[in-house]
Amino acid sequence: MKKLLIAAICGVLSLSASAQTIKSVSTERTITVKQEAPKVESWNHSGWFVNTGIGVLAGDVDTDFAWEFGTGYRWHIASGVSWEILRLGFNTGVSNFTEIFDLRFTSGLRYDTPRFDFLKGKSLYANFVCGYGYVPEFEEGGFVYEIGVGAKLSRHCSLGLVWQGNSMSWEDSWYEYSAKWGMFGIKIEIIH
Repeated sequence: MKKLLIAAICGVLSLSASAQTIKSVSTERTITVKQEAPKVESWNHSGWFVNTGIGVLAGDVDTDFAWEFGTGYRWHIASGVSWEILRLGFNTGVSNFTEIFDLRFTSGLRYDTPRFDFLKGKSLYANFVCGYGYVPEFEEGGFVYEIGVGAKLSRHCSLGLVWQGNSMSWEDSWYEYSAKWGMFGIKIEIIH
C-alpha cells in the first residue's frame, strides 16, 4: 500500500507540476511595411502673378531699349493648362518713355509641361495672350498680343523669351495712321 500511496502522490505532483509549466512557443513572423512613394509637389497652381522684362523695341517706332511690367491672375484648369483671366500691364521704350507708353489689358492661355529629369526637375512653358492696348500719347488703342516660351525654374518662378506686339490704327482730320511695333526680350515672372 505504501507503493500505491507513493505512486498516487507522484502522479498528483506530476499533474500539478505540468499545470505550472510555462511553454514558450516562438513563431517567426515577417512584418511588411508599405512605403509610399515620396510626394512630389505639383508646380501647376492658380494664383496672382507679377512679371517684368527688358528687351528691344522695334517696328514702326524708333528702335529703343524696352521695359515691360504686368500683373494678373492665372487659373490652373487641368494638366498644365492655365487661363490668364486678366493681365494688366504696360510696355514702353526707355528713352521715349511717355511717347510709346502702352497700357495693356489682356487674357490668354499658358501651358506648363511636366517636369523633366534631363532639365534637373524643371519644366518648360509656352503662352499666348491677346487683348486691348491703349497709347495715351496717341489717344488711341488697338490689338495687342504676347507670345512667350521659357523654363519654369521653381514652383513660383519662370524665366523666358517674350514678344509683345501692338497693332493700332487711328485717323485724324487729315490722315489715317497705322502702326505695328513690339518688344522682344527676356521676362521673369513670380506667381504666388
